Amino acid sequence: MTTRLLLCVLAAGLGLAGCAPVQTKDNPPFDRDYISCASNKCDIEVTVNNCLAERGITVNIKALEVRGRNVKLQWTIVTQNYKFATDGIVIKDYDSKREFTDPTRESDKIYSWKYKASPDVKKVYEYGVYVERIDPSARCLPYDPWVRN
Repeated sequence: MTTRLLLCVLAAGLGLAGCAPVQTKDNPPFDRDYISCASNKCDIEVTVNNCLAERGITVNIKALEVRGRNVKLQWTIVTQNYKFATDGIVIKDYDSKREFTDPTRESDKIYSWKYKASPDVKKVYEYGVYVERIDPSARCLPYDPWVRN
């Protein structure tokens, strides 16, 4: 009886595990709460807590869902003594349909992209935040949250 019960519990557990969603580039991490951006501009604040540590950079919006066309996504570094690296914000895996305009480096601390595709296009984007410490000079470890539309 105990063996049969153990086998039933094991089979049920394996069956439930098989139903769990899989994390892929089109299915971001399960622990992310999306904040929807439907206005013409979304502000994302970048904070540097420890430049050279894993997860040393944070953003106030960990996962962003864009709803609309011509939405400006603007990242601003709020921590003193840091600036965006040359590559600043990189939208990963966007395709040749050009869902975004080319990035704009508005200043050392402000970087933006404009989402221009139709909101009917459903895709999840991962983006990288690349920051440098000014004094003493150092390139920080990147931060890679998500954007979806």
